[in-house]
Amino acid sequence: MTESENLNSYLKNLSQEFDNIISKKNFEYYNFSRTFEDKPDYIESPEDVNTLNYQKSLKIEEIFYHKNQRLLLLGEPGAGKTILLLSFLKKIATKLKNEGSKSLLPLFAPIRRWDRKEDIICWLINQAKVIDSGIDESLLKQKIRNREVLFLLDGLDELPAKDCSIKDPNAKQRDYRLEFMQKFADFESKYGQNPTIITCRNRDYQNIINKNGSQKLNLNGAVILKQLNYKEIKNYLEYSFAADSQFFRDIWTTLIQNSVLRTMVRTPY
Repeated sequence: MTESENLNSYLKNLSQEFDNIISKKNFEYYNFSRTFEDKPDYIESPEDVNTLNYQKSLKIEEIFYHKNQRLLLLGEPGAGKTILLLSFLKKIATKLKNEGSKSLLPLFAPIRRWDRKEDIICWLINQAKVIDSGIDESLLKQKIRNREVLFLLDGLDELPAKDCSIKDPNAKQRDYRLEFMQKFADFESKYGQNPTIITCRNRDYQNIINKNGSQKLNLNGAVILKQLNYKEIKNYLEYSFAADSQFFRDIWTTLIQNSVLRTMVRTPY
């Protein structure tokens, strides 16, 4: 199999993986523009953040490229971090099909799959094999060394904050979230820094960096994905239902009148 055929097979399987995940979540995918809050103090080496208007709705790719393609994406549970990551994956995969080797090769990997012992390079290759068992390992390694892979690493918070098998209350606990961060830093010192997005729940990441002092991810920027505002909610409803329909008017009136329901739908997933 040629390099082109190998990559095309991988991309076909990657696209199918996206469709499977969306199908399991039982909703029609909708590409929200969202608002973000900048958190430059959450990372080791923040880039200049003064040129982007965080008060208006933005797409994740705008944030990503503004941060020189290395981003920490934070948010509350259900805010939509994974969905944004998958939407970006879909766009990059489509771009690669159209442009060939000129585009980044996306690799989506839920961090919960890390077995807490694997070297990151082995883990990444194994995650690519989950998508396509026939992916050429040497080709993937070469692309990683050439910084031609886009790592979409989802859910740092899904690793345990402690080892529940340790019963001694005085024993030093292992925070597997922190261990992943350290191993990822070691991996990058050896293989170089590829374009990367890592997601984590905001409170979990605050807990990690507060508990461990100066240990932060070495990325170019960090943002919090904010709750949906009312304009974004209305745009979604108008996308899903005819704006002049009675159903749309009824549901929008209900949302305006019911503060509990408004609070729920601001965190959509």
